[in-house]
Amino acid sequence: MAEKAMLIDTSKCTACRGCQVACKQWNELAAEETTFFASGAGYQNPPDLSADTYCLVTFKLTEKTNGDPDWLFRKRQCMHCTEASCVAVCPVDAMQKDPDTGFVFCDQETCIGCGACVSACPFGVPHISEATNTSQKCKACLDRIDAGKEPSCAKTCPSGAITFGDRSAKIIEAQTRQAALVAAGNTDACVYGVDEAGGTHQIYVLLKDPSFYGLPSAGELSSRTRRAYLQYLSGVAKLIMKKAVSF
Repeated sequence: MAEKAMLIDTSKCTACRGCQVACKQWNELAAEETTFFASGAGYQNPPDLSADTYCLVTFKLTEKTNGDPDWLFRKRQCMHCTEASCVAVCPVDAMQKDPDTGFVFCDQETCIGCGACVSACPFGVPHISEATNTSQKCKACLDRIDAGKEPSCAKTCPSGAITFGDRSAKIIEAQTRQAALVAAGNTDACVYGVDEAGGTHQIYVLLKDPSFYGLPSAGELSSRTRRAYLQYLSGVAKLIMKKAVSF
């Protein structure tokens, strides 16, 4: 099987949040208490990812060319990195990469809830569940993919902002879409995820620079910096493991 990816075209996202609902339903995740127009979040709800929220549409306030306020949206979830920090630092190999698709999942039977993956992830994705004391995050609906279906978020998206397929094809599709947006006057349009973190399995078409959406730059994800950081975190994780065993 060729490596897979989801393409998130933010230019098509309407923030209907159908993907959030579909993710909750398929993964049987608990509802969270939210606050309408919470400070700093605007219409975004809930304010962040959590052990019970694997998928979140984020809202970013900007301005149109005429000065009117405008909102840009991004579907946020695990990036499923090729050079996955969470996999590298896990002391018990609970974080694993699916060899067929390239998506990253957490083996709930093996995870000890040490939190090394939480500290290592440059995208702030994994969270430790108070209910299970294990790491929780998007697993790309691998059970659906194994059954020949697409992930629930892609299946439910009414605008075509989320699509699923072979990673190589999705990269070409993203680059073609970027070129069309630039030609139409959206000169800041860019593609994210082709090379970042070794290449992610969530590919974005963005309307602004990645930093606007809170995504780390390629420099921040440089191999040299990340290798040094991962070596440090790996040592911390092993220390945590030794203490857990001795306890």
